[in-house]
Amino acid sequence: MMDHPHFLNILILLGLLCGCGQAPSEKQSALTSPEVSPAVPQAVLRLTRERLEQTRGLSRPPLVLPLHSEKVSSGSGSAETGDVLRLPTSDKPSTVGLRGNIAAEQYNALRVRMRVDSGDVCSFNWASDLVPRFDNRRSVFGYLIADNEFHTYTVSLEPPKAETWAGQIRQVIFMPSNKPTNVEIASMELIWRPPEGPTRITLNNQTHEALFGTQHPWELTVPPEATFEVHLGMSEASWREAHTDGVRFKATIDAESAQDVVIIDHTLEPVKKPDDRNWITRQVDLSSFAGERARIN
Repeated sequence: MMDHPHFLNILILLGLLCGCGQAPSEKQSALTSPEVSPAVPQAVLRLTRERLEQTRGLSRPPLVLPLHSEKVSSGSGSAETGDVLRLPTSDKPSTVGLRGNIAAEQYNALRVRMRVDSGDVCSFNWASDLVPRFDNRRSVFGYLIADNEFHTYTVSLEPPKAETWAGQIRQVIFMPSNKPTNVEIASMELIWRPPEGPTRITLNNQTHEALFGTQHPWELTVPPEATFEVHLGMSEASWREAHTDGVRFKATIDAESAQDVVIIDHTLEPVKKPDDRNWITRQVDLSSFAGERARIN
């Protein structure tokens, strides 16, 4: 739905507003008859809720990140391996790097079992086909228990904190501690945790349920008198930290009567345009497709 190399920084809320019931005639207006029934309220189909229901029932096996392979590198010199990956203390914090090809949408948390004897937080960073360079400002963190005992740590990879966790992940870097320390890592894996509710994002005191990045096509039957409504926005961190200077959002519809019809084509430029730092609302009349099976791309 978006056309920009940094599309993942966009926040979207998609909804389809169905038409109200038939309005009363003049003879049945509220001014002349107390027996008039109120108008039928709008029904709303929300893509955020549909995606939530789809993901709640998902169960995926964890992706074990191999600690003992040629794809692993250690930032603390040679690493002793056995049942665990041992990283000796050096003059700076140790790091573990892993190269691969990981579909980010399949996993939303990192789970590590390890022990450290010093430090406050561990951190996880990545490079992808969409954001090919590492940037410490995009790291996600987990708090440590530095008592030299094994503990299991789970670090969320969900937005908004991990808003660039998208596309194909080419390389990851894990820092077990922010301080020099002895490290033993027993396991490291990416996992899927069914979400408890929709993600909610606030921009300038206005909050909406939100989805991040390009979405899979939305297939549905277009209701009568339907209006397609979308709220577009970019997280403040994405443009203040210069991850991108703008994003183009584009949505098309494929229906029985017409194909590849552009219904939304809008570019957000929050660096140049202060108004684009808010939620931007766009509505499109889809009544001409009423009753048709359609796909919004």
